[in-house]
Order: sequence, then C-alpha cells, then structure tokens
Amino acid sequence: MIRTGKELTCYLISAFAIRKSCAARTALDQISGAMINKRMSANPLKRIWPYLILIALVLVVSRSNLSPYTTFGHSAGLDATRLFELDRGVRHGDLYPRWAADMYFGYGSPLLCLYAPLAYFVAEPFHLIGLSMTWALKMSYLVATLLAALGMFLLGRREFQYLREKSDEHQQNLAGLVAATCYILAPYFLVDLYVRAAAAELYGFAIIPWVIYFLALFCDTQDRRCLGAAALAYGCLNFCHNISAMIYSPAILAWILIRFPRKLWIKGGIVLATGLAVGAFFWLPALVLKNAVQSEAHLTTGYFAFDGHFIPFSDLFIPRWGYQPPGDAKDLMSLQLGLAHWAFLILSLAGIYFIKAKRRIIPYLLMIMGAIFFTQPLSRIFWIYVPLLKFVQFPWRFLMIATFAASVLPVFVIAAADGYFGKRAFFACAAALAFASLVLYTPYAKAKYLFLDTRKMAYHETAPAEVHEAIGNPALVTLEQFMNTHNVRRAGITGMASDDFLPADVKRKPKHTAENPLSIIEGGATISDVTWEFDTVEATISTLDPAVVVFESFYFPGVKAHLNGKDHALETKAPEGTILARIPPGKHHLKIFYGNAPIHTIGDVVSALGLIFALGLILFPKRKNAAS
Repeated sequence: MIRTGKELTCYLISAFAIRKSCAARTALDQISGAMINKRMSANPLKRIWPYLILIALVLVVSRSNLSPYTTFGHSAGLDATRLFELDRGVRHGDLYPRWAADMYFGYGSPLLCLYAPLAYFVAEPFHLIGLSMTWALKMSYLVATLLAALGMFLLGRREFQYLREKSDEHQQNLAGLVAATCYILAPYFLVDLYVRAAAAELYGFAIIPWVIYFLALFCDTQDRRCLGAAALAYGCLNFCHNISAMIYSPAILAWILIRFPRKLWIKGGIVLATGLAVGAFFWLPALVLKNAVQSEAHLTTGYFAFDGHFIPFSDLFIPRWGYQPPGDAKDLMSLQLGLAHWAFLILSLAGIYFIKAKRRIIPYLLMIMGAIFFTQPLSRIFWIYVPLLKFVQFPWRFLMIATFAASVLPVFVIAAADGYFGKRAFFACAAALAFASLVLYTPYAKAKYLFLDTRKMAYHETAPAEVHEAIGNPALVTLEQFMNTHNVRRAGITGMASDDFLPADVKRKPKHTAENPLSIIEGGATISDVTWEFDTVEATISTLDPAVVVFESFYFPGVKAHLNGKDHALETKAPEGTILARIPPGKHHLKIFYGNAPIHTIGDVVSALGLIFALGLILFPKRKNAAS
C-alpha cells in the first residue's frame, strides 16, 4: 500500500521503467525476428530446397532414360518418325508442317495435322541447337516429367495451404513434395514413360495438374489472372494429345461444377471455352477432317476396338511389371493403379470425417471412381453410345485420371493428421506416404532400349545387359542412324500403328517409292526443271495438246496448285488417291504444294482470338475499387 508521496513517486518511476523495458524487449524481439527472417530470405537454399528435391526426384525417375540409346516403348519408333517429319518441315521453312511428306513411300500423310504434336515441338528446339534426335526426344520426356512434378507440387501445396491455414511454408512445401513424389512414381506414369514411350500422353500427365492448380487458385483468391492461366494450360492440353483431351475434359468440367460456387460457374465455363479456342488451330481441323482419312476404320476396329481392353478388376491391384501391350501371353505391361495409391484412396474414404472442407476432396474421389468404372466391362454401354468415346480405344487409358486424382489424396490425409494429431503425426504420415511410393515404384523406373534390325526392318527390343552385343551386330542400327529421307521413304513408314491417317480417297496403297514425282498420263507433254522439296514440287511443262499430269503424292484438303503464278484446280486420281492436274496447251510453270485448308485458317483465327483473350485476363487483371 502506498502511504507517502515519495513512495508514490518511486512506484511511478518503477512502473514506467518496467513498461519501457517490456516495450524495448518487444521491439528487440521484432527487430531480431525481422533480422532472422531477412537472413533466411537472404539464404537462397531456404527458398529453393523444395525445387532442388523436385529436380532430384525427376532425375531419379528419368535416370534410365538418360542413356545414349533410344528408350524402347510401343510408340518409340513412331515418336522418332514424327519428330523427323516435324524437323524436315521446320527446316524447310514451315513452322507447323501439317503434311508429313515422307510417309507411305513418299506419298505423304496428314500426320501432324491430325495427331497432336506438342511433345515434338518441345523436342525440336533441342534438335535445332545440335542435340541428336534421340537426345531431343529424351529432353522432351524429361521436360514432361519435370512439368508433371512441378504442377503436382504446386497443386498439392495449394490444397494443403487452404486446409491448414495456420501451417508454415515448410509444411506446405512438404505436402506438395509428397503429392509430386506419388504422381511421377505412379505405376501408369512410369508405364507411359518406359513401356509405352507415349510422349503425347505423357504431356497429358504433365499439363492436367496445372489446369486444376490455376482453377483451385482462382476458386480461393478470385484473381482472374488465374482464369487466363488455366485457359492457356487447357489450350495446351488440347494440343498435347487428342485422346488425353477427350478423357480429361469431362473430369475438368465435373471438378468446376463441384468445387466452384454456383455463381462462379460462368467463369469456369469461360476457362473451358477460352482453352478450347486457344487449341482450336489443332483440334478443330482434326475434328472436321477426320472423315477425310480412314481413321474410324483403323482406330476403332481389330486390336484397337475397346471391347478387348477392359481391365480385369484384380489387375488394378496386381503389382506386375512388363513391357508388352495387353493381349500378349507374357511380360504384360502393368495395369495397376498402385498399392500405395489404393492406400491413399482407402485412407481418404476411411478418414473423410476428419477431413475439413470435404467439398475439396470430393472431385478427386469422384474422378478415381469414375475412371475405374470406365476401365470395367460395366461401362460398355457408354463406350458404344457416347460420341467419340470409342476413339479412346483402350479403357485402361482412364488410369490417367485415376492416377492424377489418387496422387492428390495424400495431401488430404496428411492435412487431417496434422489437424487432429499434431505436427509429429503430420511429418510421420508425410514421410510414410512418400517413402511408400519411393520403395514400391522406383524399381519400375528402368528402361529397355530400341535398335532397328535392318534385315527384317523390324524393331529389336534390347535389355541393358545386351546393349554392347547389339552395338557389335552390323545388322542392328540405332534409329538415329536409320532416320534419313531415303530410308524413311524406302521403308514405307506411316507414322502410326495402322493406316489411321491414310487419306480416304486412297483405295490402293503404294508398295514402293515413285521413280519420278511428276508423270504424264495423257497428252504429249514434256516435263523439265523439276524440283521437289519436302511438300512442294515445281516443274516446267510444255505441251501442244491438253495434258494430264499426276503428282505422286496423296490428295488431301489444303493441297494447292499454281499454274504460271495463278490458282489452278486439282483433282484426285483413283484408285491411288494421288493428285491430278489438267494442263492446257503451251509452256507453263506448275507448282503444287500443301498449304492450309479453309478450316485451318478458321482454326488459326479462333486460336489467335482465344490467346488474346487469355493473355488479356493475365496482363490486365481487374482493378479493385479505390474505396476498397
């Protein structure tokens, strides 16, 4: 109790000093904390460690692919052929050569017009700067794997950050790394990389996490820049693989309808519409011109009919690993979802009560269940009656969606562990899930290699231990050694597993290369000064009477002719389906070349408008009101 003025004065002075010391201590704590944060931010390792781990993870997954030999796979030789044709066109001056002039003994094919070429456009710059075609394709595989890992890392981190708002950056990064690890070590991802060598489908794996990531980011932040980024990613998805776009698009739509509030559905529709517009330069001509080739007859019958490729339900669990396509008697490729991924699904379903924001996990659960349904015979009625679904060919391709969605689920599992059992449970659960994927699936990340047997003109599958023997065999060559214009034409390569893109007018296929690109079938004309470069032929034609000239190349919408610099009509010669031009008397300069059909021009314009709109969303975000 204070009794005197002196005691009161001493008390006030003491209180003031204590208060000042507390304030000083608080200030010092703030200053020291700021200095620590500054020191941490100044240390780049604190920021980049997750990305260093991602790169290390990608190298672990890709290590068998980073060898000097072509990785064996069902599509490896086809991928090499497609890159060869793209490179030929680009070096000829056509930045998007829709016509592959060397296919079918040099009679050509609209291969790159109808088969999505994004994977080869990624490989081409590596080839142009001096890497071999083999290494350029390997770099394309590596880029796809890195994009897949990074996209899933960002998506996993985004989902965890929302679920655990009070989590620190370290936890968020760890959650993203778990998702990325589970994704690029998933069995079907490794099947695409090392068994099927399906470069185009692999880019579907690479792009879908980015589409969903930007959609999720918009859903949480309402930043319309995310809409533009999602539209661009979706546009790339439509340019990477026809079938992947068909499979993923309904899943993306369902994701938007479930995750977006109803008032934002229109904006989700804008993303899809803009993405379709961005990719229209490819998919629109491919869709319109599908009847100009014999695709339906070859893509949906025989081995490629969907009926023979449903997955026995038990195969989704069997952890086998082989290199042969389904249907062969032994060494079958894996059709499993993955034991670890089944565990993610079971844990998610069992612990859904403990998972906050259930609306966020439901789309992924439905994706898995829907995808598994379409791999089973129960879905047969949909395969029969849903338009275009039969062009997917193999029901097991729906493992793409199941793999993607199942790889996001670990984020929800570890978020629930953190929320209900604390950080120790979070770290233990994260480590266990990542370790399970590493232990179970890293042994699958191994390659066989591909040589070409020149005696049989057939692919030669080579195990790593047999590579030195193959190198010493004079009959075996690498694809790099084989790929030149003469050999590709002589071999009659089609660029596809069947006659998928053989023009519809071709009723009798050629059996060898033509001796001359131009020939006279009517009239007494003479041909001189002939030049034939890639998809263009030029010549001087002199005739006293009307003549008919045949260009030994298949007719396809977009082929054009100039006679003395003016447009000239062309016809189709039956049954070969080659190009026929009627020449009036006189001396003329004839030029026949492959250009754009009207639908190509329409697609290009639509894509330009879609790209402008998407970039506008990114570069000119909506400004907030000054009052806010």
